Order: sequence, then C-alpha cells, then structure tokens
Amino acid sequence: MIPRAFWLVLPFTAWAQTAPRYSAEGLVHAASSLGGPLAPNTLATLYGTGLAQAARGLLPGDLAGPVMPSVLPGTGVRVSVGGRQAHLLFVSPGQINFLIPSDLTPGVRNLQVGWNGLTGPPIPLTVEEAAPEVFHWDGYVVGQRFDGSVASRTEPARPGEALTVWATGLGRTVPPAIYGQVAQGAAALERSGFVVLLDGVAAPVSYAGLAPGFAGLYQINLRVPESAGDWPVMRLGFPDGMSRAAVRLPVRR
Repeated sequence: MIPRAFWLVLPFTAWAQTAPRYSAEGLVHAASSLGGPLAPNTLATLYGTGLAQAARGLLPGDLAGPVMPSVLPGTGVRVSVGGRQAHLLFVSPGQINFLIPSDLTPGVRNLQVGWNGLTGPPIPLTVEEAAPEVFHWDGYVVGQRFDGSVASRTEPARPGEALTVWATGLGRTVPPAIYGQVAQGAAALERSGFVVLLDGVAAPVSYAGLAPGFAGLYQINLRVPESAGDWPVMRLGFPDGMSRAAVRLPVRR
C-alpha cells in the first residue's frame, strides 16, 4: 500500500513542476485586447495558465524611486522580451500585465515567462516603431476634461471642448522614455504626422507624449472639432499605422 503521506505530497509536487503555459494568441495590446505587433514602451497583456502562484499587483512601495520592478515581490515571476527583462504591473495564474522594454528596436523578438525555476515556451513578438491604441471602457474612449471630470455617455463632451485621452503604443519620445522607469515629466512624440481622427475629421492636438507619473502611458490633449457629430468613432496614430479598435468618443451636440 502506498503511504498516505505520499498522496498528500503528490498533488503539490505535480503542480509545482508545471511550467507556465501560454501561446502567441494570448499576447495582446493592453489598451485594446487585440493581438498583433507591439511597440517599445507599450503596455501589454499575456493570458495563459500557471503563470504565477497567486495574484499580485504593483504597489507604490515596489518602486525604487522611479524604477519599476522586473519581479513583483513574493512572486518570482519574470518576463523576458528579446533578452531584456520586462517590468511588471500585475501577475496572476491566468494573466500578466507588463511593459515592453522602451529600448527595443523593430524586429521579431522572443517572449518567455519563467517562475519558480521553470520557464514556458518562447513565443514570437513583432516589435514595430508604433502600435497605437487608445484606452476605452465598454467601447467608449476614456476622456477627461481639464477640470478633472470625465466625459461619459451620461455626461458627454461638447464640440469645442478640450479633453485628455490616454493611449499606449505611440513609440519613441523626446526625451526618450527610460527603460523601466516611470515618466518624470512631459516628453513629446519623436515621430511626426501624429493625428487624432473623429469620424475621419482631424481634431486639434496640443500635446501628445508621455503621461508624467506613469510608465507606458501616453496622454493626448485635444479639442473636439466644432463640426463633430454625436458619438464619433476615434482613431489615432500615424499615416503608416492607426489604432484598430473602433471606439467612440462621448460627444453630443
């Protein structure tokens, strides 16, 4: 007869020896939940199983000054992108939110997750100069007025009103984002040609660049065109690559 103690130990041993499981299909843009290319300094999400032992999010005390951790305390979870350690915002058994290293150059890189001494499979990640997407909730862009109030379906913005919206994947800035650090100040986009379109009409943009106090987050200060109609579809980006998610800005005439 097999000793009872063996059965008590066996389930834990088998679980502890299971490597993280994920695939390229589970790697998505954090702002849109769409797969595809990502850019340096982009917030990304990886879905899988066995990615961590428990859920743990980034806390203010986890930062060393402006530097984010590449391992959240107590988790042991690491994400490698092109041989660089990605900085983490959240880990759980089924999901990891992380920051694509800001110093990566375009090309195909391998992404790999490891923890507890075990690693998952390397999966390909295509890095491009920019992979823009705007943050939204339930299909509507998160827009904030300069007085701090939020434009929503129940309290929409008006044509001519100034708003701030947030995105990720807009690429390099001047000065550049520092690898693994929270942005300490404003830094405008390096690439020219950035545009925000509302139902195809360009909105005036006074600033597009890093959001101070955050990592991987970009803020866009814009003014809703006077000609804007109700609930216009917003797309933003560059002539060679616009955001893909069909989201609406809460505007009503």
